[in-house]
Amino acid sequence: MSQGGVVPQVPAAEVPADAYLLDVREPDEWVAGHVPGTVQMYVTDVPHRASEIPHDAPVAVHCASGYRAGIAASLLEQAGLRRIIHVNGEYSDWDRLHLAESRV
Repeated sequence: MSQGGVVPQVPAAEVPADAYLLDVREPDEWVAGHVPGTVQMYVTDVPHRASEIPHDAPVAVHCASGYRAGIAASLLEQAGLRRIIHVNGEYSDWDRLHLAESRV
């Protein structure tokens, strides 16, 4: 979890089971395939919608490559969340782990 301004980066395989999953990809990317149970919130919407995210659970943020997730993790930290996890790696990692469902 985020400590002292450092947001930990973990691969998809190491995301805690109790984490709130936040997908910060574009809506059409999410529709094409996503991890069941994720909440889709495009990265630019994060500052305005951070209050919708639970502050008492670890929040695992992911995107297609890790870039937008890193930005979103910083925005969440600025909004006061402290239990943030930056899921590094590509969205396809979730698929390789059989944790994603595709609609394409």
